[in-house]
Amino acid sequence: MAAQPIYKGNNLLFLSNDLSYNDYLKVVDLVSKSLYNVFYSGYSSFGKLHMIGLGFKNFVMGRKLYVLVGDCNYIIFDIPEALKVYCKKNQIYILSVSNPVLYDFMANLKKVKKSNFYKGKGVLQFKNFKFTKLKVGKKQRFM
Repeated sequence: MAAQPIYKGNNLLFLSNDLSYNDYLKVVDLVSKSLYNVFYSGYSSFGKLHMIGLGFKNFVMGRKLYVLVGDCNYIIFDIPEALKVYCKKNQIYILSVSNPVLYDFMANLKKVKKSNFYKGKGVLQFKNFKFTKLKVGKKQRFM
């Protein structure tokens, strides 16, 4: 009788040592896919905001999102029940059940700091914001 590759005990998963490398990769892939389904099941929409510039900070505490955009006070947003929000450095990741709730929340976040298209700074919603075309300033236009 072959031993099971995964043992469960006290909210921990143990992998047996007698697995070959290919079997080990299959088990790890299976566990990661099942964890992905547990955390992200039911969410159909995804949004990502980039905060580009100096002085931006953000974090999530409970059901509130705290955003610092260069002022001295944090701006506090209540996170709706239909959203799941994660922060990493100057990026905000948002998972949602429906698109209207997601876009409404992202629009409120983008209103906090007006985007500057001459410098490429502010709260932006682009996948590849490095390749966005900036506006030409007055002095650069006539040189």
